[in-house]
Amino acid sequence: MPVTAPPTIAALPTPPSTSDPANFDTRADAFMAALPTHTTETNALADNVYDNAVDAAASAAAANADKISAAGSAAAAAASAGAATWANTGATYAIGDLRKSQDNGRIYRRLTASNAGTTDPSVDTTNWAIYTLDPIWAIKTGNYTAVAGDALLIDTTAFEANLAAMDAVLPGEALRPHVKATKSTALARHLAAGGHHGFCAATPREIEGLVAAGLTDDLLLANETLDTARLGALADRANITVAVDSDETIAAASTGGVRSVLIDVNVGLPRCGCDPADAPRLGEAARSAGLEVRGVMGYEGHLMMVADRTERVERTAEAMNLLLAAAAEVGGDVVSGGGTGTFDVNTHCTEIQAGSYALMDTDYAKLDLPFSKALSVLATVVSVSAKGWIIADAGLKAFGMDHGNPSWDDGEVFFCSDEHITLLPNTFESWRVGDRVRLWSAHVDPTVARHERFQLVNGDQVVDTWEIDLRHW
Repeated sequence: MPVTAPPTIAALPTPPSTSDPANFDTRADAFMAALPTHTTETNALADNVYDNAVDAAASAAAANADKISAAGSAAAAAASAGAATWANTGATYAIGDLRKSQDNGRIYRRLTASNAGTTDPSVDTTNWAIYTLDPIWAIKTGNYTAVAGDALLIDTTAFEANLAAMDAVLPGEALRPHVKATKSTALARHLAAGGHHGFCAATPREIEGLVAAGLTDDLLLANETLDTARLGALADRANITVAVDSDETIAAASTGGVRSVLIDVNVGLPRCGCDPADAPRLGEAARSAGLEVRGVMGYEGHLMMVADRTERVERTAEAMNLLLAAAAEVGGDVVSGGGTGTFDVNTHCTEIQAGSYALMDTDYAKLDLPFSKALSVLATVVSVSAKGWIIADAGLKAFGMDHGNPSWDDGEVFFCSDEHITLLPNTFESWRVGDRVRLWSAHVDPTVARHERFQLVNGDQVVDTWEIDLRHW
């Protein structure tokens, strides 16, 4: 896309100075009178820079896609030249073998190790998949051990079981999935197909990504922000609500073009949220500023990891009583709160903001929750020490570490370095350089944010790839 020339900004007149008292008033008046125009011109320049940056990013992505496509075409030609034609001979194939279809001439990759069967690869989808020649780190089919480098795997069996367990308690609009945990609009679309059409996000950038993906029915930025203009710019394309807890955040929402808000009430977590007693006043202030007040929200994040269920039930009820009292005064239909740790004990909200349940981590796995770990980091053993440890190529930069080290089913995690993890295997003698290990994250949200894509695996087979397009901050 062509770059748009930046608008000009007129120079401000000479500012007043106490060293020139004779001209101070005249210069002050002229300087102040010029500021509104200067502000408008500066904002126009900022918009121009932002629009050009967006266009540049889109052009770069398109160029990269063309590059990958060109590489794939070249590789496809090479594969076509080298692949033998499939024949019904009863031959046994290894996983990854390439054969040309007799029916359509296209190349297929073997998914299973068994005899050839009597069905052409073009219609035998159990044993063969079209050879797409995606980069090896993004293979959509084949054994996951063929993925080069470290990778983020989703076990589809555990993943779908987690979704079903959540839907059994919070179907449809009773759940507002939080995309901060999964950072992927492809995964969000999967949840939308399951009946969850409202989403919440932690940053304006996540909201922008959801809108770009067409997930526009009901989006909640469940955090306060002063960066509201970028949300207001989307107001005609999506239903966006923003959390507010002060006069300042209300003013930012109003001037930024946001149309709907929730009054964020502090229910015990020492973070955002107004004093419950101040919620009614803020509700009226928001309405006076022309905003729709849809209701209230309050996050009992300090209770997510309370191990004893009875205590978690009691303390959640205490926190939500504060929120419900505020809701009665503020008005509106929405009482939003909760998370994975309290999804089934917070029976007070009209919707629950859970996200980690879909993929899970070892911290949440300590609780009495009906979810299992679906997310793992795949790494490669790059060194084996005669002293009894092995080293794999995924360290601090591959995991969110605020909840502790990742864990490993085949032994203990000794420690993590920037690019390495040192492991103490239960059976040391069986490990070799090149072996693969799957590691479980202690905190799913920041782990996901560090990676570029999910590889969905069923057993040991990669069945799909989802981009983590909302990654980073």
